[in-house]
Amino acid sequence: MQSLNDREISKASDVIDKALLTINAENRGEVAVRILSVVRNLNDHIADKIWKEINPTQPMGLQKVASKFSTIRNYRYIAQFDKYLRKSTSHFTPSEDGGERLMIKYYRYLLLLKKTMFDRYGIDILNNIDLFLEDLDEQTKNYYSKVSEQIEYYISYPYGNKSFDNYYISRIKPFFINREIYYEVTLEPASERPNKFNRITAFTKCDITSRYCVALSFVDAYINIFDVNFPIKIITDWNVSIRPCELNNFAKIFNIDMNIQRNHGEYRVLMDYLKNDYDSIIDIIDLNDREYNIVKKTVSNATRSKHAGFFGVLDQCRYYSKHNCFGNYSIRYLLVRLNNRIIKDHWPEEIGKSFRNLYLTTKSTPFNYMPYAFNPPGHYSNYYDLIECIDIDGKEDQLLARYIENNTSQNGKLFTPIEELSFFGEASDISNMITRYNAKIYEGFKPDAELGIFNEYVYIKGY
Repeated sequence: MQSLNDREISKASDVIDKALLTINAENRGEVAVRILSVVRNLNDHIADKIWKEINPTQPMGLQKVASKFSTIRNYRYIAQFDKYLRKSTSHFTPSEDGGERLMIKYYRYLLLLKKTMFDRYGIDILNNIDLFLEDLDEQTKNYYSKVSEQIEYYISYPYGNKSFDNYYISRIKPFFINREIYYEVTLEPASERPNKFNRITAFTKCDITSRYCVALSFVDAYINIFDVNFPIKIITDWNVSIRPCELNNFAKIFNIDMNIQRNHGEYRVLMDYLKNDYDSIIDIIDLNDREYNIVKKTVSNATRSKHAGFFGVLDQCRYYSKHNCFGNYSIRYLLVRLNNRIIKDHWPEEIGKSFRNLYLTTKSTPFNYMPYAFNPPGHYSNYYDLIECIDIDGKEDQLLARYIENNTSQNGKLFTPIEELSFFGEASDISNMITRYNAKIYEGFKPDAELGIFNEYVYIKGY
C-alpha cells in the first residue's frame, strides 16, 4: 500500500506531466506558472519521505522539512528549491524572459528530484520531463548523447595535470541522458569588460554555481557527427574562485581597507564553503548566530593570526540585514554575485556624494527604497537575483510597477489592460497598489515614474 507521501508524489508528477504535454514555444512562461504550486508540493513530499528515512526520531512538519536539507550534502538542492519556490510562488512576473529562465531553473531541480527518486527508491516520476527542452529532435538527442559519452569517458579516466582558468558563467542549460544530468555551460573569461565574442561553450557533469567567478579545468574532446569530428570542451573539475579584487572592493563599501589574496587560508576555506556547503554568501550571513560563528571560527582557524578579516565585513553585512538599515538592499544584492564592475558602479562618483556611513553612491537611493521597481546604479537588476536576497513580501505594488515597465520597454505596450493584471488582484486592488506605489516614489522621480490609470489601462506617466 502506498504511503501518503508516495501518493502525493505520484499525483504531483501526473499533474506536471499533463501540463508538459501542452507546452510550446509561445506558452512556456504560462506552463511554468501553472505547475509552480504543484512543484512545491512535489518537493515537500520528496523531502518528507527522505527525512523520515534518515531522521526517524526527529519528526518535522511538511511545510518546514525541505528547508532542513540545506546542510545535507547531495540533497542541498531540495532546500535551495524550497527557498526559491517560497519566494516566487505568488509573485512571478511573466513578462521577464518569456518564462525561459524560469523553465530552465525548474528543469534543473526537477531533474534532480527525478534522479533522486529513481536512485534511492527505484520510483520513476516526471516521465514527460524532456518536453521542458525545446528542439529535442533526433539529431539534437544524438548530439547530446555523444557529448555525454565523452563526459563519462573523462570521468572514468581522469586527465593528467590539471590547470585552472577563471571564468564567469553566463548560462547553464541542463540535459538528461540515460537517467544522468549533464550541463551545457556558456562561459566568458573573467575580466572587467565582458565581451560576448569571447564566450565559449563547454559541457560537464559538475553542478557548477553560476553566481560567482569560477576556476575551471578543461579537456579537449571530439564527437563524430555526420562523419565529421567536432571539437568540444569538457569541464572536468571546478572551484569557486571569486576574484580577490571583488572581495576587497566590496569591503570598501564599509570603508574597510583589505588585501585578500588567493593564497590566504581564509580565502581558500571560504571558497570551499561556497562550493560544498552554501549556495551564496547571502546564505552565510543569514545563518543563525550559532551556525554563523561555527563557519567564522573554521575560516579564522585557517589563518595564521586566527582572525578572519573578511568576516569583519560579513559581520557588518549581518548587522545591516538584521536591523534592515538603509543601504541593506544594495549590500545584499551585491553579495549575490560579487561582480567587480557592478560593485564599482555602486561607488560614489565624487568624494562627499556617498550616503550615510557607507561608500555608496546616492544614485543607489531609489533602489534602496523600492528594489523591485528601481534598478541599482548602472545595472539592470535580475529578478531572480532579487528574490534570492530581498524579501518579496509586501512589495506587490513594486512588482506591478516592474511588470508595467517591462511591458512598455520590452514589449512596446504603452498601455497595459487592467484585465491582463488579474494575477495582481481585482481592479480595486490594482488601483490601491498604484496609490501606495506613487506615494512611496522618491521625490526626484515624480511625476515621471508614477503609474496612472486611463480607461481601464495602466501606464507610466513618463512615457
